[in-house]
Amino acid sequence: MSQDRAEVVRRVIDALNRGDVDGAMEATSPDCVIDWSNSRGPLRGVYHGREEAREAWKSFLEVWASVRWDVREFVELEDDRVVIASEFRTRGQGSGVEVSARGASLWTIRDDEVAAVALYQSKAEALEAAASQRSATHP
Repeated sequence: MSQDRAEVVRRVIDALNRGDVDGAMEATSPDCVIDWSNSRGPLRGVYHGREEAREAWKSFLEVWASVRWDVREFVELEDDRVVIASEFRTRGQGSGVEVSARGASLWTIRDDEVAAVALYQSKAEALEAAASQRSATHP
């Protein structure tokens, strides 16, 4: 029986909140695509496959003394996709400065694994991207 899409996303986020990048990668397909091209951070880009995704997440987590990624809302879509609205709360490794940011992401789940995740600045942007992708593949 297939896992709930939201549960797959929760497994990845819970692992990342523990700093367990390898645990997060266990729920990620070998050919995953992590799209941070809409990010305002220094790791902006698109990462292909587990190894690139692992390195991106490690690079992101290593600059923070603590990271907490809280999901505020799950919106399950058709075609095995989920949009989440979330908040990141982090504390700088050396400075101790606390940072908080809200955003959203569009997740594609295939065979109980994350096949793709794309970051957006808002839930509205993520839902718009999902609708655009849907209309492009289903005219």
